[in-house]
Amino acid sequence: MSENFKNIVASSPELQARWHAITDKMAGKVRADFGVNLTKEEMADMASVRLAVLSGDESLLSTFDTEIQRHPGVAKAAKERELVRILSDKDDPAHDHARTEWDSLSPHEKIRRAREIDAAKPAPKPREKLSVEEQAQALKDVSKLRGSARIAEARRRGVA
Repeated sequence: MSENFKNIVASSPELQARWHAITDKMAGKVRADFGVNLTKEEMADMASVRLAVLSGDESLLSTFDTEIQRHPGVAKAAKERELVRILSDKDDPAHDHARTEWDSLSPHEKIRRAREIDAAKPAPKPREKLSVEEQAQALKDVSKLRGSARIAEARRRGVA
């Protein structure tokens, strides 16, 4: 954070409150969208955040999405998402090339990359609580299944 901006924010309780509100909101957005944790220092380097804090006009955050793409962690997460999208879409022109590259990796490298891709996924949204009747019905339906199908269905329905 530039010393000048830091001093301006530190001199005003209103700007401090606005700073914390905006940076917390934007950090949460980036965490939810890309699985990347941004520090307040990193956000202080973004012009849209500084302008929104100083002016109080959150519409100035409209360029935040463009600015955040330059962050190394976000760029990597976006690249990993694109790879997953290409590998899962057989009609994509880049699918064959991506599959060839993936198949050329060693088993250890595939596992490492898969973990990175999984870590870059946004956190899952919490499920809604089932009513007692819905839980009873789900348990009844799940009890008719066997083995791993039972476990998978119980997790999918939210009773495991």
